[in-house]
Amino acid sequence: MAKLYNRFWVTVTIVLSVVFAILFFPIVHPKYGFPLSLLITLLGLLFIWANYFIRAYIFSRNKQDESEKSEAPCS
Repeated sequence: MAKLYNRFWVTVTIVLSVVFAILFFPIVHPKYGFPLSLLITLLGLLFIWANYFIRAYIFSRNKQDESEKSEAPCS
């Protein structure tokens, strides 16, 4: 099974999550109040991480398929 993480992309996703939370929460807080703003922000963070894991799974599966094809014996 191929690994589903890459240190560079995990770091990029963490930085994106922090920037999103810092910038997004204060924007929506005055309009929706604390509880709903916190929920919307957490849903945004969930979307960012779900997007990362889906892409990591797809790319690792593609790499695994390519490596299996290259290891196949030639007739």
